[in-house]
Amino acid sequence: MANKRDSTETLPTIHPHDLARDLHSSGDYFLVDCRPVLAYNSCHISGAVNVNFTGMMKKRFIAGKIGLTDLVTTAEGKEKFKTCQDAPTVVYDDCTSDLENLTPTNTMLLVIHALEDMGKCPFLLQGGLNEFGVLHPSLCEVSVPRIKQSIIPAPRATTPGVREQALDWQTAPPVHVLSYVVLGSEKDARAREVIRDFNIKFVLNVTPKCPNHFEAEDIVYKRISVSDTGSQKL
Repeated sequence: MANKRDSTETLPTIHPHDLARDLHSSGDYFLVDCRPVLAYNSCHISGAVNVNFTGMMKKRFIAGKIGLTDLVTTAEGKEKFKTCQDAPTVVYDDCTSDLENLTPTNTMLLVIHALEDMGKCPFLLQGGLNEFGVLHPSLCEVSVPRIKQSIIPAPRATTPGVREQALDWQTAPPVHVLSYVVLGSEKDARAREVIRDFNIKFVLNVTPKCPNHFEAEDIVYKRISVSDTGSQKL
């Protein structure tokens, strides 16, 4: 087991221009996206692998019950972990440029520790996706379905050069949280274009009142009646 990196230790960094140049020339990089899965599905560097460090999964990881590869969110990502053993590894989040102010349980630091334990020597992308997306938007993938603009509000310009979508429930577009699971809102559930363009066949309705709008059109519904309140027992 490698010694754990202290947050004040220096990690090799790579500038967005240097990474972009190498991706254009060879593409021989193993990119690890340390952001939440919704953010990853909204926008990420092309070819990057996402690790899902949400609540319970992070606790199990810290306790040593699961490994880093168990947290990869796609089958393609898991395969990359097996096939990219010798490729240079780059980790990134939204905007971290150094490790100085990160807590020991910060997702970025946990990922770096795990990669070092696997024998890798990761690089930190300077400025994260925010800076990379500004400089090299053509190397980023944005997951926006081709549905009418009236369904999806205009994106917020939080990252110039990248059509990054808002992640709050009122304005966010529907998005794949897994390759076979789409997360949407009540407005998405009543939009025929969303159902069609995402090829939805089954809908889990977790509201007490929202109608099953397309039940008569061979869409299979299951309702779990819960309210979006702090007092709701889950």
